[in-house]
Amino acid sequence: MVEVGGCDSAAGGGAFGRVLIVEDHRLLADALALGLQDRGLPCRVATLGKASQVVQQAVEWRPTLVLLDLDLGPIDGLDLVGGLRSAGARVLVVSGCRDEARLAAAVALGAVGWVSKSGPFEELLQAAELAARDQPLVAPTRREALAVLGRRHLDGALDLKARMGLLTDRELQVLGAMADGLSAQQMAERFVVSIGTIRSHIRAVLTKLGVSTQLAAVALAQQLAVSWRGRGEVPSTVPLPVGDHASVAPAASAF
Repeated sequence: MVEVGGCDSAAGGGAFGRVLIVEDHRLLADALALGLQDRGLPCRVATLGKASQVVQQAVEWRPTLVLLDLDLGPIDGLDLVGGLRSAGARVLVVSGCRDEARLAAAVALGAVGWVSKSGPFEELLQAAELAARDQPLVAPTRREALAVLGRRHLDGALDLKARMGLLTDRELQVLGAMADGLSAQQMAERFVVSIGTIRSHIRAVLTKLGVSTQLAAVALAQQLAVSWRGRGEVPSTVPLPVGDHASVAPAASAF
């Protein structure tokens, strides 16, 4: 971790505690640290690694507040919220994410709220200072509505993971081939089986995932890959979102 200003001895740090910044854009992280230091809040920028290593830094430094990005490369920020809360820190999400359901999931997991990276920098600093002072960022009724939305999002991700877990290794391979855009004939040639066998696998995939088209099956698989990125629980053949390779080779607000 890189510390910006303030002592490192007492858990309280400055007048309103101290802030750990978990952000993979270093320029933004440094700007936040300097801006909050000017407001009397000692800061550290976390060293990113595994999710458990980030949480351990919070356990050791005991920040009052963690500013948390949700999109941290291989780490899903949602995976960090519970551990950071258990370490005694309040969590304010600072993210460019526009998916309200995913942001609400952070609230359901214990975050105090979120602020957009795209907003004015001064508003971001104000929100962080309020959170550090333990001032409410979300009205109680709004917070409860967000928590309900967030729990629904988390439950949906668990349900999708359970459905994906019903697929056999071969069915996962066929799903990966769907993501590659292969026809049934091309799949049969790839896996050296009959086209009838491939069609049987395709029907099984659609039935187990509860969808009626191959396109919908691939969309669900991509959704799962996004929702569970960084958790090490996505089957190795689940297609990745657009922008990554089409499939992986089969394994042996606003306030």
